[in-house]
Amino acid sequence: MIVNHLSSVSKYKLSIELNGKPVEAVVDTGADVTIISEELFNSMKRKPKVKKRVTLNATGKKMKMNGSVVGPVRMKIV
Repeated sequence: MIVNHLSSVSKYKLSIELNGKPVEAVVDTGADVTIISEELFNSMKRKPKVKKRVTLNATGKKMKMNGSVVGPVRMKIV
């Protein structure tokens, strides 16, 4: 069985500013990290500093995603 979501199933969304860029954010109260797309990161005028590169291991055979730990990031509910 393959389960694949291309959009969030969460019903809790907020309009926020992320480093001054307006975005719609999904609220996940159980999340340990906040993930943003590379596209969103690259579109920011004031990009946060990249602290280190990481590999995220997903459930499944050989499922990995490259990413970065960045910060600080300013989030403001609007």
